[in-house]
Amino acid sequence: MKIKEKKLSIKEKLHRGHFLYFLYCYIYTRVMDWKIAKTSMDEFFCNDGEEIFPVQSVNYRILREMRKEIKIEPEDVFVDVGCGWGRLLGFLRLYGIKGRKSYGIEINKRASQFAMKVFENSDDVTIIYGDATITQIEDATVYLLFNPFGENVLNAFLDNLEKTAKKGTRIYYLNAVFERVFYQRKKTWLQVSRFEVKPKYHIPIVLCEYRFTGGTE
Repeated sequence: MKIKEKKLSIKEKLHRGHFLYFLYCYIYTRVMDWKIAKTSMDEFFCNDGEEIFPVQSVNYRILREMRKEIKIEPEDVFVDVGCGWGRLLGFLRLYGIKGRKSYGIEINKRASQFAMKVFENSDDVTIIYGDATITQIEDATVYLLFNPFGENVLNAFLDNLEKTAKKGTRIYYLNAVFERVFYQRKKTWLQVSRFEVKPKYHIPIVLCEYRFTGGTE
């Protein structure tokens, strides 16, 4: 027999700390956005593509949990696919998680222009306004995807990446909705780890790490 969950009153929610927690998260978000972009990010960027999802920055509650799982070495070249205005790139840099170079690829023109301004004084960060399914960064070693597009576009992205990827190239796939795409390519992409990011009061988000095998078993 399913037990009906009791609906909490506002007073009970306050007592449990929900309100204070989300107030803290709201303030923390504003402060962190200001540290990265020197502005409170009220901007909203939309995409028109059928399988290119609207620009959405990763919630800081997720970022704080996942940063422990992201391994970027000093010699790595890191690429944020669908970087939006640059929150993830900025957050990782604040915590010293960066390689010798970083790139952000963003198909939304306004978002990419904003990101270019955010990192205009950073010599080791390059923002590319373009389509990730045709853009090639030949020295890239680590990619991160926050579920930036649908299944067909993800396949097109991997087709393009595999033309230049070196053996050992890694992909971190956050909110891995289309894991099956990598499973279908298991001869070329080996799943190294699968981790559930579990922020407080948030549904778990899957983070998968894949390594390019170069087409070998």
